[in-house]
Amino acid sequence: MGYLSQKKKETNTRELLNISLGIVAFCCFFILFLKETAVAGQISHWLFQIYIYALAAFIYACFSKFYWQAGGLLCCVVILFFNIEMGGNLFSNVKTQGSQELTILYQADASSPQHMLDYTYKYKSDISAVLTKGKGNIKTYLLSSFYVNPADGGMIITSHNFLRSGEVLLSKNGRAAFADLKISLGRLVFMALDFSKISLMEQKTALHNLAEFINMQDVPVIIVGHFGQEAWSADFLNFLEKTNLEVKNEIILSDAKQRFNPFKIPTINILAYKDFGLEDIRFLPANKKDPHPLLIKLNY
Repeated sequence: MGYLSQKKKETNTRELLNISLGIVAFCCFFILFLKETAVAGQISHWLFQIYIYALAAFIYACFSKFYWQAGGLLCCVVILFFNIEMGGNLFSNVKTQGSQELTILYQADASSPQHMLDYTYKYKSDISAVLTKGKGNIKTYLLSSFYVNPADGGMIITSHNFLRSGEVLLSKNGRAAFADLKISLGRLVFMALDFSKISLMEQKTALHNLAEFINMQDVPVIIVGHFGQEAWSADFLNFLEKTNLEVKNEIILSDAKQRFNPFKIPTINILAYKDFGLEDIRFLPANKKDPHPLLIKLNY
């Protein structure tokens, strides 16, 4: 490569890195000093994608030997990292040394719960939760006496005895299915929800009321669902602080319609108390055009 071509390449690289640093620094400024603004709210939605972009730009700056830009990008990467880690887990699930395992199947917005029975038997699921598109009350069934009625509108299938179950109205359109179960080491309350179809204002109300419901329980609580907002948002962090629940999964870039989509805001989470760890989480093949069911293996 000739001298002029080399200089042009260096100039273009410098300009690209300067623009990247300016954009990322702008985002960091808003999330640090102007958290309550609408712009900061939009930045928060895409914070993980911005983090990945900043990390890639930092590596490229180091590789290209533009160390001033690399230093600035590294500072931004650190700021973004700590903001995400306040509520979410970047690239790893939370692990524990527990010897007991709990297998859970979850699917939201399903056209019918029928096909989940096969998965329930195949994976020997302790709890299977199906939130269907139709209206109706959530019903809970013991696996040994399972009967599918698609008109039910959703169901929890379990191989454990349940003491109570049903649906909790958390806002005008925000609902959560729950079951109080007796498992090998005692009792727990399992909850499944989908807030992805309600507004951010209603999500705030639903999370507030969900926290009130959880704090009334005197047994461990496990929640699986689409929360409608990222785990590091102000409302979600407030919810985690009130309940002492933790996000157990790494960031999931999907809405379950595709197994992976880098342009999706991560809103699917598994929450539990400190003693629970996440051994495995993955999407299973879907039935027709339904969202992919989620297979979760917790230990405690």
